[in-house]
Amino acid sequence: MAWLRAFAWLTLASAATAAAGVTVSRLWPTHTYPTAILTSFTPLALVGYGASLLAIAILGRASWHTGWTLVTIAVLGATALHLIWLAPGFTGSVATDSGAPGFRLLTINAQRGAADDEQILAAVDELGIDVLVVEEITPELAQRLLDNGVMARFPHGSGEAKATFAGTVVFSKYPLRNERAVPTYFDSLVVTVDLPSGPIDLLAVHPVHPIRSAANWRREHALIRASARDADVVAGDFNATLDHQPMRSLGDDGFRSVAEIAGTGWAPTWPSNGRGRLPGPLAPRFLQIDHIMVREAWAVVDVRRVPIARTDHTGVYAEITRATPPAQASPNRAEASQTRREGSLSARRK
Repeated sequence: MAWLRAFAWLTLASAATAAAGVTVSRLWPTHTYPTAILTSFTPLALVGYGASLLAIAILGRASWHTGWTLVTIAVLGATALHLIWLAPGFTGSVATDSGAPGFRLLTINAQRGAADDEQILAAVDELGIDVLVVEEITPELAQRLLDNGVMARFPHGSGEAKATFAGTVVFSKYPLRNERAVPTYFDSLVVTVDLPSGPIDLLAVHPVHPIRSAANWRREHALIRASARDADVVAGDFNATLDHQPMRSLGDDGFRSVAEIAGTGWAPTWPSNGRGRLPGPLAPRFLQIDHIMVREAWAVVDVRRVPIARTDHTGVYAEITRATPPAQASPNRAEASQTRREGSLSARRK
């Protein structure tokens, strides 16, 4: 069985090294290019640690010694750490629904306008979407959506379609106002949605990915965090998983992923439809980078991933409702929102 021991040694060396690299990157205080990339694979490190434990069992059968005990303890400790990081996505959390009407939101990255417009609108109709956020929307996709009746579904819109990866548009059944651009490389914007249950501030985001520049990725996430301070909901392609430090910072500010709140578990959204860097079945979904984030004042009624053809992203849908009535919202946030709206009214009067 010499071949089995050789294979076990190879497995232990490769799996443990790869998994440990992911763990260290997840713990690193400031992401650089390599640590940002490795942190993306945090849930998958459990596979590496599992393979390492199996290899240790094979290698230790003939002669178990203190060294194997220490290695096993280290691997089990790292495994426990990853399980702690992963657990919130499966356990969910309980929020009391106030009974106030909520709204249904869908976000989809259209991969430079290639997404199937008919499937987008079919999902809109099936799910009863109130607000649709489309990243990487091009003039061609916008025109196809117009031709298929998007304005009949969403008479209000903010943002701009562009002939690059940059365009981001918010479509809404309800009036939109107070639009403000967030200066990310790809378009991001804040807009107030006048829902029947009261206005909310929605931040639609699409920061640059860390492959292009880790420094710019950190800078743009810092802009998003600053812009989210007065937002109720943040949605879009974050080019970051919940394990990345910028997303954890949003968590420190009171935001939670709807998938995490609903306890849907690990729900990767990229790359979809075999449109990753590797062709066909070699490009399964393995990164959860598309998110809808809400404050604690919101309860999650339903969460789903929405497959759309011809794009490398899976859409994210959530039905959310107020867990806390608007009158009970944080006084500081209420005062900030009122000040911002009064400032906007003053500007319009001038």
